Amino acid sequence: MPAQNLLAEEASPYLQQHSGNPVHWRGWSPAALAEARTLDRPILLSVGYAACHWCHVMAHESFENDDVAAVMNRLFVNIKVDREERPDIDQIYMAALSSMGEQGGWPLTMFLTPDGKPFWGGTYFPREARYGRPGFIQVMEAVDKAWRDKRPSLNQSADGLATHVERRLAGGHAKAALDRDTLENLANGIDGIIDRELGGLRGAPKFPNAPFMQTLWLSWLRDGATSHRDAVLTSLQKMLAGGIYDHVGGGLSRYSTDAEWLVPHFEKMLYDNAQSIRLCNWAYTASGNDLFRLRIEETIGWLLREMRADGGAFAASLDADSDGEEGLFYTWGRDEVEAVLGDESALFFNYFTLSSPHGWEGKPVLHQTAAQQVQSVADRDRLIPLKERLLAAREKRVRPGRDGKALTDWNGLMIAALAEAGRSFGRADWIEAAEIAFAHIANAAQNNRLPHSMLGAKKLFPALSSDYAAMTNAAIALFEATGDSQYVDRAGQFIEQLDHWHRDGEKNRLLSDRIGQHRRADPHQGRCRRSYSFGHRPDHRSLGPTVFRYRRSRTAGAGLENRRTRGRPRCPPDLWPGRHRQRLRVRARTAEAGDRRPPRESSSCSGCESKSGPAPGGYCCGNRYGSESADATRRHLAANRQARRLAVHGAGLFAGDYQPQGTRTVATAKIEFVILWRSKERSDAAQTIGSMP
Repeated sequence: MPAQNLLAEEASPYLQQHSGNPVHWRGWSPAALAEARTLDRPILLSVGYAACHWCHVMAHESFENDDVAAVMNRLFVNIKVDREERPDIDQIYMAALSSMGEQGGWPLTMFLTPDGKPFWGGTYFPREARYGRPGFIQVMEAVDKAWRDKRPSLNQSADGLATHVERRLAGGHAKAALDRDTLENLANGIDGIIDRELGGLRGAPKFPNAPFMQTLWLSWLRDGATSHRDAVLTSLQKMLAGGIYDHVGGGLSRYSTDAEWLVPHFEKMLYDNAQSIRLCNWAYTASGNDLFRLRIEETIGWLLREMRADGGAFAASLDADSDGEEGLFYTWGRDEVEAVLGDESALFFNYFTLSSPHGWEGKPVLHQTAAQQVQSVADRDRLIPLKERLLAAREKRVRPGRDGKALTDWNGLMIAALAEAGRSFGRADWIEAAEIAFAHIANAAQNNRLPHSMLGAKKLFPALSSDYAAMTNAAIALFEATGDSQYVDRAGQFIEQLDHWHRDGEKNRLLSDRIGQHRRADPHQGRCRRSYSFGHRPDHRSLGPTVFRYRRSRTAGAGLENRRTRGRPRCPPDLWPGRHRQRLRVRARTAEAGDRRPPRESSSCSGCESKSGPAPGGYCCGNRYGSESADATRRHLAANRQARRLAVHGAGLFAGDYQPQGTRTVATAKIEFVILWRSKERSDAAQTIGSMP
């Protein structure tokens, strides 16, 4: 390969950002790996993403520096990876770093043998020694010396580490029994590290940790643990009052640097906001607090205004930095607010506060006290024109960079969230936006295979298992929102591809990357079953329950049903909580505890499934969606907080799971219903239906 930077040929916006570096970067490819073997040089692997602040810092300090680049080019074959484009590679080497006892994060900097096995690594290294870290040139020269002097022992260590990582990513092989105690312990473990005063997990930095919040929410629905519900509501209220939330334009930043949700790293990720919409939807349905409805409207407004990509899909992220300064686009001086609002600035500051906490070097951060939050929701109509003026003024600033690639799995999460919110709030425009994004992703398939990433005309094939799982969930959400049977057919197609390309026939389990001769990763990488997303977003296993439940309902034979359950944890029927369903939806899903995991561990409980029939625990099944009677039933039950969902009898998605147990006239039409409460609640449920007007 030529002795030059080759990243201009890559599709990823993040990789293209580094195409002007003096470093002889290569993208991850068989040719780059072959070059390392031919030259017999170790590989310097750098993994990052476009919205990552410290990735940009290391790029400016080191990768743009001629002296640093000269050392890199002399000693290593340098490979740059976009972790969003290639999560399969990222998770392997992040798992390796974790196995070394190091703290994970990005940028990920790993040193590999010429055949790609990791032997040492870290995250951010400054160009000069500081922050208690050695300088990057010092690190590289030390690694080179160790490679030359101790190569046999490093090779041996790399072999052992590679084997350990492969086993760790492969997960357990034995079937696990998942009982009520296991689920309760999982939720209690998360509850034990919740910050009762400030919300979220104790300490700093603070992430939204949506999967953890969902685990607590489902625990409340399953077992009535009100402390778990309250932990979620408190966490949402606190983060939505803090600077981590964009009070002018909407949308949530990736995390807060402090324990009070005040100063964020200002990057905005699509998957964080998809999960935020979903959680706020749940919280609004349960509490009736208009704060959550308002934040949903603002976040979707931001999404449709700033994140639309080609064809109506959604871009991956927005950078934290503008014009080289973190948060410059989002922060305000008091004088800047007064210049925009004039005499009305005093009114604005009745509802918002500007703060510059110790250690923060930028302009003040906009946030709210608890009292201001409550009052701003009550007086939202007075605030809307003020925020619109601030937003218009902000648009004149240098905008943060946008990673415009459309990631299939992240889009699947957002499509489902939009469809759910559109149904909950009667917003046909949100559902339409979800349909447009879905069509763009689905129509990009070639030979029925989805891409993992798209940017303009460039498509990265093949999709990962999380892509098919997320798009199956999105298809089901759109079917529930529209009643259009094309989404049922699409879901079936995605499941077929998921099985064909990602099911390990030997162990009968789903893998994140391709299997056998079709695998995208090289053989030394191993087959990935676990995902190291650090609990911030669902992986291919935690998105799976809807997929498996759907497949069972569509398959008459026992083959798929048996295959569905082998190698996955078993869950007794009385533990099947479904999902919150005060919102009352069609979906016949299993426990979703699976996209919740303890910090730094990706073990999943999402396989909590039952073979014994439909889920008990608080469901009322009515006739088809879209009918006046079904809508009236949903509204009544939601208002009374009695049922978790209203499922569709005979709608085709889960046909055969439910049989009507009676009828009731609602809104001048008869509906068929079946009560699936646990026995002690059955009579109360019947009374609820019976008392409907």
